[in-house]
Amino acid sequence: MPIGAGEVIGIRLARKSQALRLRGPKSQGVADLLMYAVIQTGGKQYRVAEGDTIRVEKLPGDVGSKVEFKDILMVGGDKVAVGKPHVGGAKVVAEITAQDLAKKIIVFKMKRRKGYRRRRGHRQPYTELRINTVKG
Repeated sequence: MPIGAGEVIGIRLARKSQALRLRGPKSQGVADLLMYAVIQTGGKQYRVAEGDTIRVEKLPGDVGSKVEFKDILMVGGDKVAVGKPHVGGAKVVAEITAQDLAKKIIVFKMKRRKGYRRRRGHRQPYTELRINTVKG
């Protein structure tokens, strides 16, 4: 009997994450056929499609201004184009929706038995983008 979309094999599993790996194939919906791209910014790669909202490392610009990415690693949709290293003529245009600081993380240093303790916080700046167009 084939596994349908969203069905889980009848095995008792210890964790929910194991159940997610055993699910059947995804259904081919309208969202799967949209054009998407893999962009590189801030030393990281992001898979984006039109209408997506992503958080990237801080970029210069004010809220409401447009950002254009030209270093596109891959464009997908009806046809897939993989760059070597970048896809020629492809671009992604996004709008800056927020310039903010991420949630605080605590950096705690300690050396045992020496009375040395340092507690420091850090908030990483980020830029939130809404993807407007993906052109391949």
